[in-house]
Amino acid sequence: MCYLISVAALVGVMEDSLIKWYESLILLVLYVAYIILMFNNHRIEGFFRQRIVNFAATSSETSPLLDNKDNIHTPTSGYTSEMENIDSDAEVTIRPPTDRHTVQDEEDEGPPPSPFHVPRDSWTSLLIWILYLPSQAIFYFTIPNCKRKSWTSWYPLTFLMSLLWIGLSSYVLVWMANNVGIAFRIPDVVLGYTVLAIGNSVPDALASVLVARNGFGDMAISNSIGSNIFDILLCLGLPWFLQTTVVHLGTNSFGSVVNIYNTGSLYIALMLFGNCVHIIVFTKDHSFPIR
Repeated sequence: MCYLISVAALVGVMEDSLIKWYESLILLVLYVAYIILMFNNHRIEGFFRQRIVNFAATSSETSPLLDNKDNIHTPTSGYTSEMENIDSDAEVTIRPPTDRHTVQDEEDEGPPPSPFHVPRDSWTSLLIWILYLPSQAIFYFTIPNCKRKSWTSWYPLTFLMSLLWIGLSSYVLVWMANNVGIAFRIPDVVLGYTVLAIGNSVPDALASVLVARNGFGDMAISNSIGSNIFDILLCLGLPWFLQTTVVHLGTNSFGSVVNIYNTGSLYIALMLFGNCVHIIVFTKDHSFPIR
């Protein structure tokens, strides 16, 4: 439902090809409401479940009793049920369910490998290590590793530095894709559907596969949907809000509008709605439960 609301809000603000400050603010407010809803999800679910149970109990108490003439009497046979022969003192062994966190906890134990360790198993591994060494070295010295016991309490800084590097890397990716598009005369829409979409979706897909293999199927589905909600409401809403509320120096004029090209936005929204319906159909009507 939250995904459908976010898609509908995006279509609504893009209808006139102009993004105003209050429209971008609506997207941000919706994302804050989404965070609050997810934070209190268990409480809200428990509240409605309790109301449903109480309503069902009230309905069963007020239902009329069957008349005596409608009662069905089953004749008693002379045979004794096999359940009566079971010894009441028999011991029953109950095995606790296997904790699905055990495998992941065992994998997380031990110090993280150093990026400066030179692989010597094959030349391909050495070549990959050389290509990744500059970025790995920068991340190693600028992002605190929370897996180390001495850096456990520094997780807020780790989160902020990760966001900073993700934003910087995204900016460089967009800038390079734009230059490539100008050089080869490729439209921005095509680059957005191909290069930028791959760079955005492949990490999410790999993360979903990893958590699904560890037994967190619900987290994999939630990641695919929640990332789209994050992209629509925050990644679009925040830049639009900053652009439309900036005060232009010298003119003292407050705010502006963002001109966008909404060609094909209706078809994109229909595809997003179709993806949501596709997930619901496969998880409900095709015996595909999330465990």
